[in-house]
Amino acid sequence: MYKRILEDKIKEKFFKGKAIIIVGARQTGKTTLSLKIVDEFRTKKFNCDNPTDRDLLSNRDLEFLKSLVGDAKVVLIDEGQKVENLGQTLKLLVDHYKKEKQIIVTGSSSFNILDKTEEPLTGRKFVFNLFPLSIEEKIRKCEDIITEYKKIAAYHNLNPRIIIDFPWITIDDFCVNFETFVYEGDETIVTDDFRDYIRKWGIRIYTKRPFVSNFSFE
Repeated sequence: MYKRILEDKIKEKFFKGKAIIIVGARQTGKTTLSLKIVDEFRTKKFNCDNPTDRDLLSNRDLEFLKSLVGDAKVVLIDEGQKVENLGQTLKLLVDHYKKEKQIIVTGSSSFNILDKTEEPLTGRKFVFNLFPLSIEEKIRKCEDIITEYKKIAAYHNLNPRIIIDFPWITIDDFCVNFETFVYEGDETIVTDDFRDYIRKWGIRIYTKRPFVSNFSFE
């Protein structure tokens, strides 16, 4: 999983007495990011793609909302733009819990969700726009993958020559593109082991060489 640049910035705003709204296009990782940042807290989650969850949050009074939240420290509302009168629901929660609990909302449509919450949440929200992975985030993750691989390789008495020139990674005389999965160069048992390892990150390099690995990185 890529560590997003926004992750720490969002965490800095926790328990400040305001709702946190994360907006962005579909498939930019809003749900993945939000689940990651609330992982350490007791969290009440609502998936508003689900009509049942959507109805639970639509046009409800404070007492009913409090019964839903219970003893959760964080309330996560995913795809919140689909909730009728979302702004009023969030206003009730934020005004009641203040810094005691953190309310987080994600939305695929920045226009819809911000439009719905503009008036009710005036002065009551922090807004974060999540964009597709930046080159900086990709390079950082690539470096993390290689760092971990080096530790495992060293444990097995392997010391391949590794060069990172993102998106290209060179292992001895074998080069692979981490974005297109294009490869070139000479393959050995060392590169087999490397291909075995990077599978855990969803990077699958299929070559003409029969796949062989001395050990598993799973």
